[in-house]
Amino acid sequence: MTRKITEWLVYIVFASLCVFDIIIAIEPSPRDTISKVMLDIFVEKPFLAYASGVLIGHITSMLPKPFYGYYYYSIPALVLVSAAILLLSLKFDVERVPVLWMFLGIFFGRYLWPQI
Repeated sequence: MTRKITEWLVYIVFASLCVFDIIIAIEPSPRDTISKVMLDIFVEKPFLAYASGVLIGHITSMLPKPFYGYYYYSIPALVLVSAAILLLSLKFDVERVPVLWMFLGIFFGRYLWPQI
């Protein structure tokens, strides 16, 4: 039962976002679409691009079930890598390439936070 509710919530959220984005794209005011706002946020705060990549990597991970105790190592590793990425994003001016941060997040999300 819970799975069906979750599925319907996902469908409703994605459908609502698509309808909202289409309505915004039709209106004459420029640069208000969801994708443009997200790009602006990712350029301004590259760690959020990395964090969304981690989530995408986790969601799309279809690796075999990890061995027992895997998460005792992988989750602390993911936290440490994420902290290092956050420090790098704060220290260096890397706003021009948010897609690189996202790809890095997808890699770590896929291998350090796989589906169970």
